[in-house]
Amino acid sequence: MRTKKVAIIIVIIVVIIGQLPVKVTCGVPGYTCATAPDEQGYYHTFYEYEPLAVMVIETVTRSSFPVVYWSGSDSYFVGAR
Repeated sequence: MRTKKVAIIIVIIVVIIGQLPVKVTCGVPGYTCATAPDEQGYYHTFYEYEPLAVMVIETVTRSSFPVVYWSGSDSYFVGAR
């Protein structure tokens, strides 16, 4: 009986950890999507915050799944030309 309770608690913890948001650049781990620097010297990248479990599955399958908490884009200054 005690081992069943421990197993249930472990499953609940794993499910909660799998729901944690993780920032994934370009929507799929390992992909690159930065733009060329613009006139002001910034380049832009797309990102998504998605569940940790989805990110792990995307890493293994090398594909994107439409499960996203939120998304946006970042700008990084690299210097004017």
